Order: sequence, then C-alpha cells, then structure tokens
Amino acid sequence: MASEVTISSPEPQKLEASQISSVKAFIESNDAVPIPSTYFSVHELREDVAENNLAASIPVIDFSLLTSDNPHVHANAVRQLGTVCKEWGFFMIINHGISEKLMKDLLNKSVEFHNLSFVEKKELANEELVTPIRYGTSALPHGEKADCWRDYLKVETHPNFNFPHKPPGFSELAFEYSRKIREVLRTLLQGVSESLDLRVTTQCHY
Repeated sequence: MASEVTISSPEPQKLEASQISSVKAFIESNDAVPIPSTYFSVHELREDVAENNLAASIPVIDFSLLTSDNPHVHANAVRQLGTVCKEWGFFMIINHGISEKLMKDLLNKSVEFHNLSFVEKKELANEELVTPIRYGTSALPHGEKADCWRDYLKVETHPNFNFPHKPPGFSELAFEYSRKIREVLRTLLQGVSESLDLRVTTQCHY
C-alpha cells in the first residue's frame, strides 16, 4: 500500500507597506498576499465618544447670519463665532452658499479620478513632501511606522492653482469649489477678527 504524500503549499508572498504604491491597485490585483502589519484600523468606537454622542453637540455656525446686512444679526453671529472659537476651537457651518450640486459633482469626479488606471495616476506619484500635485498612499513610503489604508490626491490651489487634467471636468469643478471655499474662509476670518476687536486691512484675491 502506497504511503500518503503530503504536499505543502508555499508560504504566501509578504510585502512591506513601502512596496505598495496604491491600496486600490493592491486590492484589485491581490493574490492572497497578506496585508502588511503596519496598516492599522479602528475596530470599535470609543465608549466615551459613543455614550456622550459628541457629534450631536458640536456647535453650528449659521453663515447666512454672519453675512447678514442687519447689524444686530451680524453682531450676534460674530459674538457666537468668537465664543465657539474660544470654548471649542472648531465648529460646523450651515447655509454657506456652496451648492449641494457642486459638492456632489466634485465628489463624483474624485471617484472617477481614483477609478483611473494605476498607470495614469502613477504619473502624479512623487516622494517629495512639498510638490504642487501628489498622488500616493503613504506620506513617507520608507519612513513610516504606521500606514493608513488609503489612496490620496494632494494638490496646492493657492496662490497658483494646480490640478490633474484627468478626468475631464475635474479641474474646472475643483477650481470653482476652491474659489467658493476661499470666500467662505475669508468671511470666517473677518468674523473671528471682529470678535477679537481686530481690524482687517489687507485684501485677499483668488
């Protein structure tokens, strides 16, 4: 009687996080290759955050009141903004005037960008931290002890507007969104300055 023969499977290939240029490409081409141990994730929500429901208590600033022509309404909004900055240091904004359609269209174009082939996106890869346009997955591929499970597109839009030319229409939407965001930011900074009795004398142009 022939003896049984046991065939052992080869150990799966192991990769370092620095060898992964794109999380999306790694997932799509993964042939049972283990995920490097330097990637991490949060599996459970912290109990103190869940129980206290902090998200529901984050202060909200009504931007339309801050830009109101009524001096009393404006003054009250400035005082509220100053109090929130002093006691919280952050807040949410409503009625900021940026259309829901513009934000959704920009998100959809972002999805289109990340669905481009890796070859197309790799043209924007750069290991330099300071660069106008940068696509990648790790900030320092060869120097991080913990890695984020993400791909990103980092761009500088001021004072010079830099943006990828793919997919079509992405750059135009991003320019319009950046312009409107800067308008909102400038108004918020003016409101904060007023709450501190500071006078804004400089002009900011996009």
